[in-house]
Amino acid sequence: TPKIVEKALELLADHHEALRVYFIDEADQTWQIAAERPTINLDIRDFESPEELEEKIQLAQKELDISKPGGAWQAVYFKNAKAGDNKLLLVFHHLLIDGVSWSVLLEDLSSLIKALSAGSTTKLLPRSASLPEWNEALWHLANKRETFEQVRDWLVDNANSSGINALEKQAEMSVNTEGNIAKVVLELSEEETAELQKNSKSVFRSSLNELLLATLFH
Repeated sequence: TPKIVEKALELLADHHEALRVYFIDEADQTWQIAAERPTINLDIRDFESPEELEEKIQLAQKELDISKPGGAWQAVYFKNAKAGDNKLLLVFHHLLIDGVSWSVLLEDLSSLIKALSAGSTTKLLPRSASLPEWNEALWHLANKRETFEQVRDWLVDNANSSGINALEKQAEMSVNTEGNIAKVVLELSEEETAELQKNSKSVFRSSLNELLLATLFH
């Protein structure tokens, strides 16, 4: 029922600090704020056909407002009274969640809904780190000497004969039009792809996604 879903979402946001985050602009800076208590507004909408459902889903994806508490994500409970086919839509801003986190949130939400439906309680697995702890860890990593040395080496390796690196050269471009687009196509064979998937972590100490991003940037 919608009441059970809403209660489950409230417990989920209370457990996962990132779901209480919103962003405000102040003095030309954007600040990330985590509210002490979750703000849950489960929106209930009716639909009669798959086409109407798709239209309302597209609309819901445009309604996020990251400047308001609870506005960086949205939950919509769709009801089809005739067919008895109810659906739950969850829309998250990419600043809150990535592909890996989806599985964790959905598993926790499923456990909460099952427990509440049975009239029992469930204890979710503890978080690996709170949001402040994660932010502090990132700050310390960014300010390590090793990190600065890696940035320096990367800039030197990517500088041309005049000492201008790729980022500086891009910043100097005054024309940004369709005519300036350059296309580079690179294809890997099945054997090369399998080798990359198998050995990328041990050889490059990087995940496959990191290598693909590095290739795209280069």
